[in-house]
This record gives sequence, C-alpha cells and structure tokens, in this order.
Amino acid sequence: MIVFKELMQNKKTLPFIVAAVVLLLGALFIWLDTQGSDQVVVTPAEVDSSPQVAGIQSFETEYFSFQTEDSWEYLSDFSIPGSRYRYRLVRDGVHIGNLRVLIDDSSEQEVERVLPVTIGPEGVLESTGSVSDRCSDVSPDEATVGKQAVTKEGVRFLCDVDSTSYSLVVGEVGGTARLQAPAGGTVTVIYSDVSINPSPLHMENLVRGFRLK
Repeated sequence: MIVFKELMQNKKTLPFIVAAVVLLLGALFIWLDTQGSDQVVVTPAEVDSSPQVAGIQSFETEYFSFQTEDSWEYLSDFSIPGSRYRYRLVRDGVHIGNLRVLIDDSSEQEVERVLPVTIGPEGVLESTGSVSDRCSDVSPDEATVGKQAVTKEGVRFLCDVDSTSYSLVVGEVGGTARLQAPAGGTVTVIYSDVSINPSPLHMENLVRGFRLK
C-alpha cells in the first residue's frame, strides 16, 4: 500500500497507472459481454450429391423472367425498363447474338423465322417445335423483296422476305408474335444471331426457362 501510495503521488507515473486501469476495466467488460451473448456454431455443409447445373443465370423483371446460360448479359445502357429490355450473348469474347424483349409494343417486328410456343400455367412458355425455316418460302404473291404478313408454324407475323440476317421472333400458336401476359399486356421476344454459323439452339434453350408475368 505504501508503494502504491508513493506511485500515486508521483506525477510522472500517475498517467500511466490511470491508463492501465482503464484498459483492464475495458477488457473485463468485453469479456463479460461475450460470455452472455449467443454463440454462433459453424457446422460443415452437407454435400449435395444431386447433379448440379453449371452456368445458369436468372434475369428478373416486372413483366417476365428467364433462366439461361451465364454468357448472356443485360445491356442496361440500351434498355428502357418498362418498355424495352436488351441482352447480349457472348462466348469466349465473341459476340454471338442479341435479344430484345418489348413490352406492350404495337409495332410489327419483321423477322425471317419464328419459334412457336404455347403459354402454359403461370405464364411459362412451352415450345411446340423448333425454330422454323425462312419465312420467305410461304410469303404470299411470291414476293422476293419487302415485308409480308405470313402464317408459319401456326403463328402470324411479319416476314422480312429479302433479309440475309438470322432473326426470329417467339410467337404463340394460333396467335401472333405479341405474347399475351397473364397479368395483361403483351410481350414480344426477338432474337438475332450475328455469329458466322447461326444456330437456333440458343433461343430454343432460352425459351425453356422463359415465363411471362
């Protein structure tokens, strides 16, 4: 006690003693607090032995949603939410194709092919076949240029007769390319393949995970 009293009277050592006491009290309070808190127990995750689907990405909007391979990307700079949505397909740095989804668009989208679907429960698109051949072979009056309204695979749409590009629209069998959404309004889905070897598989795969709202 005599030593402690002498230390307390020593003005040089007094600040160090006060600091040490404060640190000890702080450590004590922290220890007491942790003893009363809930403990978090981390357990090893269970291993899922079921097959895993790699590279699946989901896109969600107020009007539609779809799941597809992760090489698709949303182009926000070229989209207008509530009106137009644009996506791009890129593989190994190579631009493969473009997707446009139009909301309540009354214009006719001229394309050269159609992917026929029906609209199932809860707005899920169900393909009834593969992407059609070029529409120019059924255009009326044997037109070789311009645009003509045609019906192919049970879908009425605007055919770009003399087009040299690979473009298609998703159309409802017995209807048109303007798909009727369950909540009202229409959704138009257009795809253009810009690769050297165009393929229908990209859109056929995408449609399997497409749902209208």
